[in-house]
Amino acid sequence: MRVEPIPSDSILDIKRILQDRPRDYALFVIGINSGLRPSDLVTLTVGHFWTGETYRPSVRLRMKKTGKWVVFAVNGSIREALDRWMKTHPQAKPSDFLFYSTNHGLRIRDRPLTTDHVYRLVRGWTSEIGLMGSFGGHSLRKTHGRELYNRGHEKLAQHALGHADSRVTERYLCITQDDVLTAQAGMNL
Repeated sequence: MRVEPIPSDSILDIKRILQDRPRDYALFVIGINSGLRPSDLVTLTVGHFWTGETYRPSVRLRMKKTGKWVVFAVNGSIREALDRWMKTHPQAKPSDFLFYSTNHGLRIRDRPLTTDHVYRLVRGWTSEIGLMGSFGGHSLRKTHGRELYNRGHEKLAQHALGHADSRVTERYLCITQDDVLTAQAGMNL
């Protein structure tokens, strides 16, 4: 099933409902700021971000699907989300998964969430804020690309998503004629 990016005006609504859920807040924020696929998001560990003394400026990760290396910045939003997560996990080890599985309330830090679980989480969040459409785990990656694209960084969005052709990026991000008309209406040169 094809999913859509989360609209820009819904991002703060989702952050607001996740305020008291540090794991989910971090998953959402890292997902929309990194552009990682769900299969790569769930493999992230504390050690990807934390040196033991400070946050790394960027994360380098080999993507499961393509085998290519990807690098993304650990920006202020990610650091803030990680601060929330770290406060609830003061004894976290570098090998601990950030997004670990829970089973009947037990934390299983050596087993990551499944991508199916990420899909259900994103569907739940979008439903909770009353957002209509087709959303799932991959919506986080699409949201990242769409935000870059909407900010005038079409080529950067294409590069970040690993697309060789800009038409693929536009299709992937669900760019429509209505989007073009909205952008043109707001230009007022």
